[in-house]
Amino acid sequence: RPVVAYVVSFAVEGAEATEVATVSMDGRSAVVSTLLGSTSYVFFVVAWNAVGKSSAASSSSRTLPAVSPAAPGAPVVGDVGQYSVSLAWERPPHNGGSPITGYIAIAQDGAQRANVIEILVDDGDNFTRVQNLTSDTEYCFHLQAVNLVGVGPLSLASRAVRTLPSPPSAPGNLRITEVQQHTLSLMWDTPGHDGGSDVIGYRIWRQGSDGAGWTLVIPHTGSNETSCSVAGLEGNM
Repeated sequence: RPVVAYVVSFAVEGAEATEVATVSMDGRSAVVSTLLGSTSYVFFVVAWNAVGKSSAASSSSRTLPAVSPAAPGAPVVGDVGQYSVSLAWERPPHNGGSPITGYIAIAQDGAQRANVIEILVDDGDNFTRVQNLTSDTEYCFHLQAVNLVGVGPLSLASRAVRTLPSPPSAPGNLRITEVQQHTLSLMWDTPGHDGGSDVIGYRIWRQGSDGAGWTLVIPHTGSNETSCSVAGLEGNM
């Protein structure tokens, strides 16, 4: 009876075979995908006709070369700070046949700018803290696993999180605009960065003429105005 099809299967050496393809009678080849690096396989082909199937023809054992690792699980964001977040993840289901030497974390902000951060870890580690982020900025994170062969594919994205606001940067260009016997007037420029939260006031400090330390003279100006008067000063100082 004529052959009507061929069935291709494979097995990790010593394990049960897995059927992966059925090839028509005119076919003489098949592509087997989703195999793992540094793993030994045996391949089988069975012929079918109207009566039944033949015994299996098998290949010799073949060990595939190592490849880059699979994608890790989507990172889970834990503690969120002003400039850093903690990440944890599930390790890739397969390391590609070569031990994982590290991970690459990609921090993507709301403007789609990507900050690539290399994380060197032991093969068994699945957590880290990502530093040097910008305060009050929304990020999501991807991971890639790395072995000696190369870099694996991107993981799924983490949930989006926003880093905490930070204190504002220092005001600029402080200047004295008017001097009276016991009072002087000050003006300054707004901080270059408000830390992610509106400036609600300023503290005014004074240093004595002897240079011995600073004294807080206005704990809170009570507004975002960039000028104020300081009273109660000693004359001729």
